[in-house]
Amino acid sequence: MPRGRPKKEVAQNANHEAISKTNEEAAKEVAKRRRPDKTEFLSVHTDKGDNTQYLSHSMKMWNWQKPDMTNPEEVNQRIADYFNLCAEDDMKPSVSGMSLAFGVNRRTLWSWISETKGKYVAEGSREALKRAYLILETQMESYMQNGKIHPVAGIFLMKNNMGYEDKTEMVISPQSPIGETTDQKQLEAQYVIDVTDQQ
Repeated sequence: MPRGRPKKEVAQNANHEAISKTNEEAAKEVAKRRRPDKTEFLSVHTDKGDNTQYLSHSMKMWNWQKPDMTNPEEVNQRIADYFNLCAEDDMKPSVSGMSLAFGVNRRTLWSWISETKGKYVAEGSREALKRAYLILETQMESYMQNGKIHPVAGIFLMKNNMGYEDKTEMVISPQSPIGETTDQKQLEAQYVIDVTDQQ
């Protein structure tokens, strides 16, 4: 008597295994198509000439004279010049770019915006800078929502330049486990009333 499976059964099992393999491969293929390929999204994209474009954009502001911060008209003009340059060069405006346009670092720009009083920056200039900063913030949100900037980079920039925070605040207020505490005089008055009522 021959050992092993009958030939018909072996052929059916082999056929079944081939169909199962084909189904598994098809399922994997479908799963691959459903998942976005993140390698392309997460990689840095540079084309020939990118660095030249970025550097020449910044160098256009190299010889700009610092505006008189006590003169709101000059400050408004500088803000308009900066945003117009970004539009002409098709560059995203940024906090550091605006700082460069004013010839200061980003911390100085932030201090001009956040201080309430100061001799160096007129109130009208401060208000213009605040509006410009709001434009930068709005632009950053739009870039992130529309996939024009990597979310991690956007989060980093908004935390560092716009005061965004990633934290949960918990307010803990101490409470007595036996309920509200009462004033000592109120307690004495209560006990005096109780004692006189019982007599």
